[in-house]
Amino acid sequence: RSKGGFPGGEPRKHAPAAAGVPGFKLVLSGELAEDLVIGPEKSPALVRGILLVPAGRTLALKPGASITLLPDPEGQAPAKPGLPDPRAEGQVWVVGRLACEDARISGGPSGGKLYLYGRETSELRGAKLDKLAIAQTAGAAHWLGCAFQDSEHYALASGAAVFIHCTFERCGGLLAAYDAGPWALMAAGCAFEACREGLVIGSNPGDECLIFRKNALANTRGANLRAHPASSGKRAAWLET
Repeated sequence: RSKGGFPGGEPRKHAPAAAGVPGFKLVLSGELAEDLVIGPEKSPALVRGILLVPAGRTLALKPGASITLLPDPEGQAPAKPGLPDPRAEGQVWVVGRLACEDARISGGPSGGKLYLYGRETSELRGAKLDKLAIAQTAGAAHWLGCAFQDSEHYALASGAAVFIHCTFERCGGLLAAYDAGPWALMAAGCAFEACREGLVIGSNPGDECLIFRKNALANTRGANLRAHPASSGKRAAWLET
């Protein structure tokens, strides 16, 4: 990250594009300079390249709102290899907070990426998410009645993620197979249909830190549950599928 925490380069402050993009009412890129609320009157909205929600800021999506994440063909190449490339896919980096109610976030034809990197709590209710690769490394994310379709994965490296009555169709799976820090995960009353994997864990987070209860898994191409050996000696987590 560069100065200010922006991945891949110094950001522009948020402003709608002067000429706009056909088919979109709002175009976003760079860093949010203030809290932003998007409703149906500003939709469909476009994230072009990379959008950063910095610490202390909130991106809120109201019922009927929609955002599509697309690459920026005119974006700058990353300063170093391995840094995010805005020309490759649309990306939203949430260091602050994401709030969503009955709205849609799409990765577009080629897929996009959503990163939850802050210490704050994001909450999404009734959100529809498609063609997204989602990664979380800190904070807490509450997913309530959300629908994931054709999403590459939900990768939980650290932090806490809660999924209640969510659906996953043709997704990569819930992956908690990393060693980046403490993590906790709850999935209850969720449905997994035709996913590559169900739940993949790589460590034992300890008692009451992993709850996978009353979920339905059908037509999984890999394993419903894939657990790597844990050597921490912590008590077993609660798994009830």
